[in-house]
Amino acid sequence: MDLPITARGRNLSTGVFLGLGSIAFLDEVVFHQLLHWHHFYDKSNSSMGLVSDGLFHAFS
Repeated sequence: MDLPITARGRNLSTGVFLGLGSIAFLDEVVFHQLLHWHHFYDKSNSSMGLVSDGLFHAFS
């Protein structure tokens, strides 16, 4: 079934944003919260790193 150009573009942009959001969610939960591998701000202690991660993801 051939979709109009606007429907194809909408499907592509929806897929891209859904994929980026999914990867960002997994990055936050797995690498930041569970494994404590890296943080948005690493120059302080671990709890400050977790707070900076949470603030970054809340406003992004």
